[in-house]
Amino acid sequence: MVIDGPYFAVTNAAGEFAIRDVPTGRYQLSLWHERFKPERAHDFPRDVFLTGAAQTIGAIRLVETNDVIVPHKNKYAHDYVPPKSSNPVYKCS
Repeated sequence: MVIDGPYFAVTNAAGEFAIRDVPTGRYQLSLWHERFKPERAHDFPRDVFLTGAAQTIGAIRLVETNDVIVPHKNKYAHDYVPPKSSNPVYKCS
């Protein structure tokens, strides 16, 4: 996923997130999950106004969908070649 800005979050195991030290202002909030979508899709993206006091956007409900986003193909419409097992990023311990 690519974002154009420094403010983002990944949820914890309970589905909670916090984005700290966001300056006062107007922002656009979007969300994404590969197996879920917002309960009311027209709610996102949405504008969020921060005033400086502690802010909360409240609960965001996601519902399961059968529309799983499949991995994209390379520029030749083929699957990507798996990395070599010698790559330390992919080693299992």
